[in-house]
Amino acid sequence: MKALRLLLIGVLGLSCASTALAQSSSETLEQLLQSVKRGQAEGRVVNAERENRFIDYRSEQETLYKQARSEALTLERRAASMREKFNSNEKALAKLKTTLQENSGDLEQLSSVFRQAAGDSQSLLTDSLVSAQLPERLQVLAALSRTEGIPAPEDIESLWYELQREMTENGRIERFKGEYIDPNGEPIKADIVRYGLFAATANDQYLRYQSNSRRLEVLPRQPGSLLDKMTRSDDTILIDPTRGTLFGLLVVRPNLKERIAQGGVVGAIILVLGAIGVLMTFYQLFFLFVQGRKMLSQRKHLDQPKDSNALGRILLAARG
Repeated sequence: MKALRLLLIGVLGLSCASTALAQSSSETLEQLLQSVKRGQAEGRVVNAERENRFIDYRSEQETLYKQARSEALTLERRAASMREKFNSNEKALAKLKTTLQENSGDLEQLSSVFRQAAGDSQSLLTDSLVSAQLPERLQVLAALSRTEGIPAPEDIESLWYELQREMTENGRIERFKGEYIDPNGEPIKADIVRYGLFAATANDQYLRYQSNSRRLEVLPRQPGSLLDKMTRSDDTILIDPTRGTLFGLLVVRPNLKERIAQGGVVGAIILVLGAIGVLMTFYQLFFLFVQGRKMLSQRKHLDQPKDSNALGRILLAARG
């Protein structure tokens, strides 16, 4: 019963709702119709505006396309010109590369010859007596011999200058403050006189240049005989045209006392016998000289022969 009551209540409510809905639907459809009309009108306006914008946009696009096409043609012509210029530059660059390779080969050869010349000059000037006065030039030549790459004009000029200075110093007599080593190994500071490349003196002693130590040393045995030292004036000097070789031989050449000592007992006997032979020679010469004088005197007095000379004894033997 309770369920049936609830069902009846629901049916009554549904019928009331449907009646109300039918009354309001007629009003809603009218409103919807009006709304659709308004939407259509607004859509036509919007579509018209959209068509106008599309037409404007299309004309603008056509204008931009024409501009882009014109720019593209311009760029194509420019690109063609640039390609021609690029090809021309490629050919010019190839020629320049060939020229560069040729010149680089010459410059590399110049660099090799320059380093070799600098090294040879360094060896030559190391043995030169001038280096005792100008030792800093050896460092310059050592740096030039280690030059990498193509030498700069300043480097070539430096090498030329050092060689030219060496030739100039050949004919100069220079006095400079320096240091030499005495026979006891002690360094002595003095005024050193350099005679070209051939001799150097200090304190009336001859010096020799040692290229290994790059310093001057007193010759252990001074050149010149005793007669040379007695007759030589103060304005004369002995030079070594071999740049030290002859003066160097003086050190190893023994003097008379050293030669006698080297001979030992046999040498002493030979010297004694030689001295006796020389004395006998002088005695015989003196005897012959005296006999010759006596014979000359006898020739003047042939009538008075004497037995003190050979001619007189012959005359006496002939008379007997």
